[in-house]
Amino acid sequence: MSIYDKKWGSFKVSDLFKLETDNDISDSQNLPEGNYPLIAARKIKNGVDKFIDTEKINNKHAITWNKQGDGGAGLSFYQPVRFANKSTVFVLRPKKKLSKQQMIFIVSLLNKYHGIFDHGYGLTKSRFEELTIQLPILDDETPDWDLIQKYMFDLEQEKINKCIEYFNQKRNELSYKKLTPLEKKSWEQFYIGDLFTISSGKRLTQANMKSGATPFIGATALNNGITNYVNNTNNSMDKNVLGVNYNGSVVENFYHPYTCLFSDDVKRFHLKDYPDNRHVLLFFKTIILKQKVKYMYGYKFNAKRMKQQIILVPVDDEGDPDYEYMEQYMKNLEIKHLNKYINHINNQNFSEYISEKMSLMKQNS
Repeated sequence: MSIYDKKWGSFKVSDLFKLETDNDISDSQNLPEGNYPLIAARKIKNGVDKFIDTEKINNKHAITWNKQGDGGAGLSFYQPVRFANKSTVFVLRPKKKLSKQQMIFIVSLLNKYHGIFDHGYGLTKSRFEELTIQLPILDDETPDWDLIQKYMFDLEQEKINKCIEYFNQKRNELSYKKLTPLEKKSWEQFYIGDLFTISSGKRLTQANMKSGATPFIGATALNNGITNYVNNTNNSMDKNVLGVNYNGSVVENFYHPYTCLFSDDVKRFHLKDYPDNRHVLLFFKTIILKQKVKYMYGYKFNAKRMKQQIILVPVDDEGDPDYEYMEQYMKNLEIKHLNKYINHINNQNFSEYISEKMSLMKQNS
């Protein structure tokens, strides 16, 4: 029977989950960087604000639910690894054993409260006690967890198959070619300004941003440089370009194949003597990033210094930048990683498939 054909019933979230508040972190500014994701009231990146080191760690397999936040109040996320949390989010622990798929199904239902809560009307403990969700039910009016599990498992398999199909397609678009190893290749020094045209971004304040679908690139080290999505236009709009931070997270840089808008803290790099393409620009991303230790807030990576910065580049027999080598090297590397992804997904998918079948067999025996 389809999940849409089932009878559904109303359940209090507080009957299904308990709140864990022992590890709430009110002030995280002075916590050192580490390996634990800090979950905040965000609307992107599964709620991850940054990675820290702290003794206040929650066990994995929980749901975080934003109590407040700019546009993120009411959103929830499934946390598959150990994590820390700010006091702006609730940590929900299931009262009975639930699978990952069942927890993610619950997340989709909790997210209906996104947009209901905001700074003036937050998700409080007393409101949590009364909030309800709708679940498919059995004849005895209890949640049909087996149907939820099957529905989510089938949906996950569909997504996994699409992912594998996409990776296979990308791999088939690339051709492997044996190359001289990097360490045996000849390298020469070049000024960045001799290899790239360097163009400025344009200042766009938060107050003047219009919400939209165009990525806005800021001076961050995260999320491929995307700090917002806007509906503005200006002369910084570009694509198929390397965006390099001269301010903020200095020297961090990202390749942008899509049309986007650039902050005035980010410079745009286009190759002068070779067609811009993903593989060559990604090769240069790593080369440029090696200059990060040289620059800081008091010594900005401005346009003048960018042009005069010397970098080492692999060269051909004539001593010119070997763009074809760089392009093929990155293609080879991409093929290697695509093969790893495909093998990992296939192996993990097979393990989860067997676990799911065994679980269903036990339930039906």
